[in-house]
Amino acid sequence: MVVGLYLPPLRERPEDIALLLDHFLRLKAQEHNMAPRILSPEVVDFFTAYHWPGNIRELENLIERLTILTPHETITLRDLPVNMRSVDHTATLKEDVLNGTRPLSDAVDEFERELIVKALQRTGFNQTKAAMMLGTSRRILKYRIEKLNIIDTNTSPDEPKLSP
Repeated sequence: MVVGLYLPPLRERPEDIALLLDHFLRLKAQEHNMAPRILSPEVVDFFTAYHWPGNIRELENLIERLTILTPHETITLRDLPVNMRSVDHTATLKEDVLNGTRPLSDAVDEFERELIVKALQRTGFNQTKAAMMLGTSRRILKYRIEKLNIIDTNTSPDEPKLSP
């Protein structure tokens, strides 16, 4: 008997990225007999918002590259490959939709997610200020944060995420 298993692409599972990052950071450090690297909160946010066209394999390969090539303990946005940092993500989303490889609703959610994350970062994860920056109410922003699974990477794992 064969059982089919559908696993959505990584871009549809942003909540899995933090777990995968932790796993690959430890695994690649162990494989190369190195101390595990630490990701800055900005890198975690970037990875969570990134569209991952190469799916989990791209994430794993990138973490291995960063583990080997980053000369310091904490990986920052400057350590990411230039082509990854300079991608016009809006153009990529548009092309994916027009090529039929991504539903419009997914592209809209991803674009909205990126805007909300950037607004939250700029306001120190202050939802009221971020809502004002985005021209919406705090209540609507809070709803969108929950719907899009946006977490505050500035808190410790034991603290509540994006509390009201």
